[in-house]
Amino acid sequence: MPQRLKLRSPGQPRRWLLSRLRNEADWHLRGSAVVFAPHQDDETLGCGGTIILKREAGLPVTIVFMTDGSTSHASFMRGEELRQVRNEEALQAARRLGVDAAEVRFLDFPDSKLGSCHEIAVAQVLDVLHRQRPDNVFIPYRADGTPDHEATYRIVVEAVRKSGLALRVCEYPIWIWNQWPWVSVPVHANRESLTTLWRVIRSGFGALFLREFRSGVFVGDVLHTKRQALEQHRSQMTALMDGVGWPTLASISGGEFLNCFFQPFELFHCWNSSPTAASEEMT
Repeated sequence: MPQRLKLRSPGQPRRWLLSRLRNEADWHLRGSAVVFAPHQDDETLGCGGTIILKREAGLPVTIVFMTDGSTSHASFMRGEELRQVRNEEALQAARRLGVDAAEVRFLDFPDSKLGSCHEIAVAQVLDVLHRQRPDNVFIPYRADGTPDHEATYRIVVEAVRKSGLALRVCEYPIWIWNQWPWVSVPVHANRESLTTLWRVIRSGFGALFLREFRSGVFVGDVLHTKRQALEQHRSQMTALMDGVGWPTLASISGGEFLNCFFQPFELFHCWNSSPTAASEEMT
């Protein structure tokens, strides 16, 4: 049997990443926000600590879920049942984050097919922006690596530019964390490993992440509450059915992926959107 190889995460790049951050907690905690999440758990993973701090400061936060989350475990549960489970989990997680159910929106676009709903999704996001008129908008990173996440980015950015609002857009990383050098990566002689290696090369072996994610919010004091919120997403954190190989977030990359979301800082790539000029990259 051929030996299994693994590109191990050396740890040092993550320390470099944190050492280069600008702690912009004052900036991030200054105004109201709308958080756009592709699926029910991305809001907590990507910016749960920042949401908690905003709510503790008395700032309004609205969470908008773009898809119905119905395909995450499609091999084990019917789509409609999973949709109901994940929406209820999202409401419970939002409560732990300090966000009332009245400030949670479910747009219910089909999971894994958000990109095919671009125009109607832009219209609905635009309506949310006009109603809430936030100071900050949080969205997945533009090159996060999965279709619904990158579709959420494109949809919200188009809506932001059409809205004419002056606000700050903050991109949060999710699946881009699941790459070397942030997690260890197994290497086999197959197409999946070649794709994984290509992503590592395309990201400049982590250099892209280091360059773009320079803005941070210290969340070390609220990580326990963030973890409690994430635990409400039981379908993603625990096996709802025994003996069927139900995948969880903790099973990804041997747990290294999940650990990325419980560092002392949450990371963002931020820029300003102006009603009078094209968006200006900031960090």
